[in-house]
Amino acid sequence: MLIAINVISILVFIGVAYLFSNDKKNVQWKSVGIVLVLEVFLAWFFTQFKAGQIAVQGAADGFNWLIDVASEGIAFALPDWLTANNGGPNFVTSALLPILLVVPLFDILTYFGILPWIIKWIGKALTFITGQPKFEAFFFN
Repeated sequence: MLIAINVISILVFIGVAYLFSNDKKNVQWKSVGIVLVLEVFLAWFFTQFKAGQIAVQGAADGFNWLIDVASEGIAFALPDWLTANNGGPNFVTSALLPILLVVPLFDILTYFGILPWIIKWIGKALTFITGQPKFEAFFFN
């Protein structure tokens, strides 16, 4: 049942994307199929192989570390905001402030050219796999 729901949701997502397309006649279904097969392969790899599971666990641990560091920063800068408030921290201290502390990390990665480099090579790989033109680019004025 779960697989059927996932397949239906993918078809609905592709259908909605098609409906909102400005140029329905020139949709390149071969590229859509290639990316869909790539997605299914990656899902299979990350769930069925130890190396994939280790990669997912490493990424999850990295993001958990970022959130822990953000929480420590909030506790240092605004210690009164983390005290129990009707059972615990509110939405601002539990969600918004960690986001505001993590986003500058991406700005720093962009400033030093690390994030654009990663995106450039992922885009080149997708271009090679699908035969489509450039996927992503960073524009600096």
